[in-house]
Amino acid sequence: MTSARSRLGSFVARMADTAPTPAAVLFGSPVFGALMGLVAGIDLYDRNQFLTPQWPAVLAMFFLGGALGFAPALWLSRLAFGRRRRIARTMGATLVAALATHLALAALFALEYRFYYSHWHAPAFTIVWGFQFAFTTLSAAYQFTVISFSIYGFPGAAIFLGFGLWFGRSSH
Repeated sequence: MTSARSRLGSFVARMADTAPTPAAVLFGSPVFGALMGLVAGIDLYDRNQFLTPQWPAVLAMFFLGGALGFAPALWLSRLAFGRRRRIARTMGATLVAALATHLALAALFALEYRFYYSHWHAPAFTIVWGFQFAFTTLSAAYQFTVISFSIYGFPGAAIFLGFGLWFGRSSH
């Protein structure tokens, strides 16, 4: 019993030790969010020179997704790859940054999708509503996943690799 408690205690201590500092989150989140907004801006300009009337909302969603995904990406990268060799830290952090950012953006897209379709759904917290909620959220996340590959493109891959290189160089 004490062995399990000591392992749990050491795991909790490791999780706390790998948490990003408030300064890293305070400065890194807006920078990473701005870079994700830049990725969306490049894609919007390339597609139609910002002729879409919703372009400010798209840029805001990508900014928020990048800003919300930065801290979990940094924390999970430190937790999973902080003690590895430099190349493993770099590649692992690149993958974690891409996934964390994508999941944050997909969650925001699913919230927006859900808000739009909620007008036609059953009353809240009924069984039918539960199915509608689950499948609307899943379909929004799937739709965003398919769309996002063309949006991220080369600039997004370069930014995620830049995050990985920064993490691989700075982590101990």
